[in-house]
Amino acid sequence: MKAYYINMVKDTAKRALIESQISTFSMLVPELFQAVEGRKMSNEALQHLGYPEFKAKYGNFGTLPAFGCSMSHFNLYNKMAKASEESALILEDDAILSPKLANELQPIEEYINKVGSPAVILLTPDFIYHKSECLSKTSNGTSIVKVENGCMTSGYIINKAAAQLLSSVLFPIRFIADEWAEFQKLGLTIYGVVPHLVSYPEGLGEIGRSQHLIKESTLKKLRHVVGRCKARLFHIIRYCKGYRKSYKLW
Repeated sequence: MKAYYINMVKDTAKRALIESQISTFSMLVPELFQAVEGRKMSNEALQHLGYPEFKAKYGNFGTLPAFGCSMSHFNLYNKMAKASEESALILEDDAILSPKLANELQPIEEYINKVGSPAVILLTPDFIYHKSECLSKTSNGTSIVKVENGCMTSGYIINKAAAQLLSSVLFPIRFIADEWAEFQKLGLTIYGVVPHLVSYPEGLGEIGRSQHLIKESTLKKLRHVVGRCKARLFHIIRYCKGYRKSYKLW
């Protein structure tokens, strides 16, 4: 399987780390895909690509690094839409790969290749699914489930139909890269694996640091606290109805 790994030119240490991980999996055919560095984009390019609307939509979270991340994934979808592969593994350069991927990749690849319609399979955690929506189970115990909503783009498998769909509907760039719920509205089907096969570092990445440095008013901080309490109650109710969250285990 083709494994695209997204990396900015300046991040040589990250590139070396992800390449060393990929090299341990003989079934992967790695290909470096150069990421867009949002902070280095010209004002003219940002205007043309839709950054004003992106910023208006996400406010403080619509940072230049976040926009560059979205642009990077969009560019890769464009490339995949014209490639010969029926599906491919997409990794960001901070992805942490489980050794179990060696045994689980083939049945997951076979599953997505049979789907036919635009689909992705999230290999990372942090998504919501219903416990009755287990669609397939590998011989090693990994479940493929239907995802209602999720986040993260550190590692996922995408088929060609999905790449063609997303490359045709995501321009101008108006969504953060992991707006999976919005992509579902555009015709994409989202699956996930439990337990997860790709993880990510605990620390803040470039996008996270950019958001962390933004100062917020006391009122906004209070609203966030109230929002988290409401979200917690919402998840408790949903849990009683059979919905589960895929948690990061390592």
